Amino acid sequence: MSSGTTALRDGEVLARFDDVSVTFPDTAGRPLPVLSGLDLEIRQGSFTAIVGPSGCGKTTILNLLADAIEPTSGTVTIGGEPPGSGAARAGYLLARDALLPWRSAHKNVELPLELLGTPAGERRRIAAALLERVGLAGYGDHAVKALSHGMRQRVSLARILAYDPDIMLLDEPFSALDAQTRMKAQEFFLEVWARDRKTVVLVTHDIQEALFMADEVLTFSPRPTRLLRRFTVDFPRPREIEDLRRTPAFNEMYDEIWRLLKSDVEY
Repeated sequence: MSSGTTALRDGEVLARFDDVSVTFPDTAGRPLPVLSGLDLEIRQGSFTAIVGPSGCGKTTILNLLADAIEPTSGTVTIGGEPPGSGAARAGYLLARDALLPWRSAHKNVELPLELLGTPAGERRRIAAALLERVGLAGYGDHAVKALSHGMRQRVSLARILAYDPDIMLLDEPFSALDAQTRMKAQEFFLEVWARDRKTVVLVTHDIQEALFMADEVLTFSPRPTRLLRRFTVDFPRPREIEDLRRTPAFNEMYDEIWRLLKSDVEY
């Protein structure tokens, strides 16, 4: 990896929010506080899930890490530097893929390598290896519009891995899938993730998904967002969702998170 975070050991702070506030204008042009004085640390090698009500600023946190927006006040750093400074790479996986429909699966995976100036032969080799890794060997020449949504998400994952990010930002990446495909996609992502143990920040509305995938769950209040509580998820890996759902510890933590979120939401 070419970034500056390679010296970090697992457990050391990779990303930090110091007294971060974000304000957007509402439809009338008035300031609408979304984040207010947020302090947060994301550690190297961690898998962190963020849950909270709609509109509470979960995606705003990812956008700050991705350098898509800047804080109104406070500081955000990755590897000790501002996002986008080159100190660390962030890969973003959305609910709806952002693949280029006129390109094949193979050419979509090659895109970040092209932008990095990787020679053509090496691009083809890396893309082929990554498509095989995500279970799509033999689909490289297929137009992405001919693939199922689950397969398109695998292509998106391969493209992010081609970028070799230091931190992976997942914004409801499985929410557009049907229930059965979603569970398979979650399990598949964890299988791929287990090889490299990249730092991951997952935004989700699904408490079960958060507990199944993450090592830590952060619960947030309605806006202006504040951190309600951090939950350590120490279920052993590899995990099977059917097995977890039968364990008292899983159900107790699920209920505790749900009660916490429900008590803080006004209708």
